Formats: sequence, structure tokens, C-alpha cells
Amino acid sequence: MLEIVSGLFSGISVILGVILLVAFNCFWGAASALLAPQKKRKAANWFFLSLFYGPYGLILLACSKTLSKVNEYTESDTLSKVLWCLLAAFLVLGLTLGLIIFQIISETL
Repeated sequence: MLEIVSGLFSGISVILGVILLVAFNCFWGAASALLAPQKKRKAANWFFLSLFYGPYGLILLACSKTLSKVNEYTESDTLSKVLWCLLAAFLVLGLTLGLIIFQIISETL
């Protein structure tokens, strides 16, 4: 009986941890979305970047210089392009390593 109760609470703590992580990253995303127009950058772009990077996205945005001219359809925001490329590279690398590890584990079983 004790194992069932401890297993239930460990599952709840993992779920609570994920919920808190998502909530905090939504907070950082909202803060970045509010700051982005002041820096003449796209709010939606920085909201999603800060969802992935958390407080680091907000710090990078806050420390970046204000763009001098911004068009409604194009944004010469090199920093956001670099961050999106890094995110894509980490996702591809993580998926590739995950598949390799899965293949190794499945062959040994």
C-alpha cells in the first residue's frame, strides 16, 4: 500500500513540476511580448522564443538594441533568427541522439 501511495505522489510532483515550468515560461513569454514592441520587434516572435528559452529569451531581448526601422511584414532581427536556428539545431540533435539511443537499447533487449 505504501508503494502505491508513494508512486502516486511522485507522479503528482512530476506533473506539478511540468505545470510550473510551463506557467513560468508563459510568464517569460508574456513579458517578452510586452517588451518587444518597445524594441521595435515582433511580439509573437519573441513570445514563442521566450517560451523555449525562458528567462534567457527575455534577458537577450532586454539587452538587445532597439531597431531603428521596422517594417510590418519584414523584420531585420538577426538575434531572433539566430535563436530560432539554435533551437532547430538542438531539436534535430536531440531527436537524432534519442533515435540512436532507442535503436541501441532496442537491439540489446
